[in-house]
Amino acid sequence: MSMLHRGLIYGMGAGWTLIIAVFLFDLVAVRHGFCGHLCPLGGFYALIGRAGMVRVKHFEDRCTRCMECVERCPEPQVLSLVGRRDGFVNSGECTNCGRCIDACRDKAMKYSIGMIGRRSGEHTGGSAMGHRKTLMRALIGAVLITAISAAGASAADGKGRSSEELGIRKETLTDEAKVQPAHGEYGKMEAGKSKPFGRAFENSPPLIPHDLTGMLPIAQTNNACLGCHQPEQALALGATAMPKSHFFDMDTGKDLLGNLDGKRYDCMQCHVPQVNIPETVKNTFKADFRSKKSKTSSNLLETLSEGVKAD
Repeated sequence: MSMLHRGLIYGMGAGWTLIIAVFLFDLVAVRHGFCGHLCPLGGFYALIGRAGMVRVKHFEDRCTRCMECVERCPEPQVLSLVGRRDGFVNSGECTNCGRCIDACRDKAMKYSIGMIGRRSGEHTGGSAMGHRKTLMRALIGAVLITAISAAGASAADGKGRSSEELGIRKETLTDEAKVQPAHGEYGKMEAGKSKPFGRAFENSPPLIPHDLTGMLPIAQTNNACLGCHQPEQALALGATAMPKSHFFDMDTGKDLLGNLDGKRYDCMQCHVPQVNIPETVKNTFKADFRSKKSKTSSNLLETLSEGVKAD
């Protein structure tokens, strides 16, 4: 998994080659070949496992030599004492997974506390050859990790990105002295002469395309927007008319009969002017309008309860 992770990060050439080689070795050459003989992580755990105190213990007098424990064990070579002698499985290659204990119907295997290191008369699960094998696996692991890291670093050299290139603002992330945010400029066209912006999505609040000089602040007793956007004046002035939803109390469901809902007086809660500034990140969103009319007007009251079934 470590090789796969590095392959995904640094380039799949060498990574995929090693991964395929491992699967073929397990499939064609030796069952559990990589895990049992080559895995560097397993070799490292085996070295640590020799110092563990909780171990599997075998009781020879209870054993019927059915060998089901050996069949279930992912590292069957560590169970060479089964049916021959009492003792602990002291091999570092034993992962203490407990499969042998679950498989044994004779209760001849159980967890017990064992002394660290070898004990006389008990199976250590590893001769000098076994120890050399474990050390060799750890060494192979170190070599593989070093080689893959070097290959990954070499591959990354040509594709690396600095923090300035990765950031949206294209400036250093460690020094704010020279960083000035781009504010852009608001539109200067007068009301009535500006071209409306297209709606971002169906029933989205229209954006303000004109200059707001002299129109602010907006208050309940002083709202310059109403002079142009009331339905009875909007058509003649070429302005966007306020929709029916603005003359309707959403909380009570009451039609206000042409009177503007008091919560709608603060127009700029939803309607905002736009700044002429290049997009930092290109917007590729495209709205799906269900009708041509919905691109320029609102039908929120008609669609607000779509899909809702009243009891």
